[in-house]
Amino acid sequence: MVSSVVSKGVSGQLRRRLAKALSSCGIFESNTRLEAIFVDQRLYPWRNDVPEAKSVKDRVAQVIAFLCDQYNDRQQNALLLLIEVLSEMVDSHDNLYSELKALSAELESALSPSLAPLSPMPSPPFPFVNRDEEIRQLLSPYAPRYAVVDAPAGYGKTELLKRLASEFKSRNWLCAYVNVAEFSELGELVKALADILGVAHYVDSDLPILYRLSSALNRYWQDSVKTEKIPQGVILLIDFDKKPEWSLFQQLTNELLPTTYESLKSLRSFSEGRNFRVIIAGRHLASTPETQTYTIPLSSPYLLEPFSFKVIRDSVKQYLTDRYQDDEVLQVAAHVFHLTGGHPRCIAKTVEMYSDSGLPIEVFLDFRKPEITEIVHTTVAEVINELPERYFYLHDERNILRHLSVYRYVDTSILGENIQKRDITEVKDEYGLWDELGSTYLFRPDAGLIRDDIVRRLLAIQWRDECPNEFSEACRHAQDVCAGRILESPRQPEQWAIEYLFQSLQQHNPYINGDKRDCIAKEFFEVVVPDMLSNYARIAYPESMRGKRDLLLDRLTRTMKPEYDWEFEYMVNYTLRVSQYTDEPYQKLIAQIQDYF
Repeated sequence: MVSSVVSKGVSGQLRRRLAKALSSCGIFESNTRLEAIFVDQRLYPWRNDVPEAKSVKDRVAQVIAFLCDQYNDRQQNALLLLIEVLSEMVDSHDNLYSELKALSAELESALSPSLAPLSPMPSPPFPFVNRDEEIRQLLSPYAPRYAVVDAPAGYGKTELLKRLASEFKSRNWLCAYVNVAEFSELGELVKALADILGVAHYVDSDLPILYRLSSALNRYWQDSVKTEKIPQGVILLIDFDKKPEWSLFQQLTNELLPTTYESLKSLRSFSEGRNFRVIIAGRHLASTPETQTYTIPLSSPYLLEPFSFKVIRDSVKQYLTDRYQDDEVLQVAAHVFHLTGGHPRCIAKTVEMYSDSGLPIEVFLDFRKPEITEIVHTTVAEVINELPERYFYLHDERNILRHLSVYRYVDTSILGENIQKRDITEVKDEYGLWDELGSTYLFRPDAGLIRDDIVRRLLAIQWRDECPNEFSEACRHAQDVCAGRILESPRQPEQWAIEYLFQSLQQHNPYINGDKRDCIAKEFFEVVVPDMLSNYARIAYPESMRGKRDLLLDRLTRTMKPEYDWEFEYMVNYTLRVSQYTDEPYQKLIAQIQDYF
């Protein structure tokens, strides 16, 4: 009888030491040699399920992952039995023998049911990166008195506010960070702010709620002047976290904050308004009608942008520190972006799982991909469910959001085409749909063009996972649309030329074996790219072929420009990789374009 249990005590560090030691054993040099050792009676129960792999590294990792949770009918662990068999094959004077014995003892201790379970070391938080520009702007003395930070779930709004709190405190500001979700009424929020600011003992509970905070701050400031310990100012960091409770939002913005500032203005320190600051963070604060009727002059929202692949790679490297080689870090970042679409929270959970597993990234994905998929799909449902209620028609069986998610750029022609194809009756025309979608997180008006952000990638991933054939067909249709836009679009034909190439790659699932990727690469470089260049060379402007080439290459190579298409570069390198992610496919594309002109 063979049984399987869940092992919780084997740390990632122990797994890595096991992998290093087992890699030194000659039996892992081939699948045949590995299978041969399972004729031993101690390992015989698992002889028909021995994992196969193409390298020693993967073979070792898969055997560890498979045997770690396997037990025979006497509750003996299969991995321990394998180490026992291997140690008998090694000279007792060999260092490997000592290492196997030591690992066997540690593994037995970790797996032993008679011992209290080991308390796992808490994982460090995933590094907070790439918000330096927002932080610089919000810390500036010229920042607006009232600022709004707006982003979907998991973009790091809370971490941004906490980092700002640390920065303001270090600059001697009186600072309070509060999560409004913890409070149901204004009185509770006022009490919490006073407590965190350290002015609770100045609060006069006989005053109306609206004046308690301002009165306490006023009295505190007068005393600080006497002691010559005057703070630089007051900063309130208000985190609405999930969907705001609009009545509390309006009480805060229309009543409490204006009253507090008007009271403080009588003090010399606040006469210019530079020393009283409020930063409000939440979801849908930029697009919901309830946020458009307020007394205080809220600034244009700071819309947190999704992370680029470079930022994801640097974040993964910072989190994994020096435990992994740079090449492994690059592979982790590439696979994680493919599976999560670059969503910060999904990335953090996935990389933390990987770090705890102690497995090579390819093996980790073989075993844990369903869990990663669940993380992403849960996030998609959360984002869609929190769209404003007036977009109810976006949730019906026509699934307009999903069908538009394959496009990275959308104009009114594409919207009109989708209205006809999906038989959408809830809007009058493509301009009506444009207005509605422009208020969601999927699309944002941008210089006459609606552009996607991270939600588009999440929706596309979910569609790709659930209905791969339907998704591929939608991408092929989008590719045909882009082919027409290269010649027809009055602006930026090079954008549609690149999008044509992007759609040709997006329709494939790049998490496939190397033989299929070879076929995709052959078609891409020998058919797709020449077709695109032929169409692009026919556009009416600029007049010279050299000018057309320069416009296209400028968009593909000028990495410091805002419109640089890093996502396209990633798509080329990931989909067309030979075995591991490198920049060779992209460099080959650039060379092919240069040679054409």
